[in-house]
Amino acid sequence: MSERAHLKELIGSGTLQGRRIAAEFAQKGYFDNNSQRMSPDLVDDLVKLDVYRRSGAFTRPVRIIHGDRDDVAPVSQVRTYLEHYNGNAVLEVVAGADHAWGTVLHRTQLRQSTLESFVEHFRCLKGPCPAPVRVPAF
Repeated sequence: MSERAHLKELIGSGTLQGRRIAAEFAQKGYFDNNSQRMSPDLVDDLVKLDVYRRSGAFTRPVRIIHGDRDDVAPVSQVRTYLEHYNGNAVLEVVAGADHAWGTVLHRTQLRQSTLESFVEHFRCLKGPCPAPVRVPAF
C-alpha cells in the first residue's frame, strides 16, 4: 500500500493517531497533528492528492529520507516510491527517527541530507549528474 493510500485509509476511517478527527474539528476547529494544525480543508486536500500523478513527470534523481520509527508512514509503505521512480530514487533510512523527526539529532540529520540532496539536484541541472557531494555538517 502506498503512503497516499495509507493516508486516505487513515483519514477515511475517521481516526488519526487514535483520535476521532471529526470530534476534534467540532471541539477545536482543527485537528492537532503532532503540534501542527490540520484544518478540515487540508484533510480534504490530502485525501484527494494523487502523489503518483503529480510526481510522475519528474525525471531527476530523487532522495527519499525516512525514519525507521515512523508510525504514520512506515518505511515499508515508502518503498513503493522506489518503484514509482523507476530506479531513479534512493531511500535513506534514518535509525530511530519518527514521523516528526522529534529529536535535535534526527532533525539535524534530516536537514543535512536535504541540503546534500539540493546541492546534488542543482549540480545536475547543468547536465549529467556528477558524483554525490557531502556537505559539511552543521
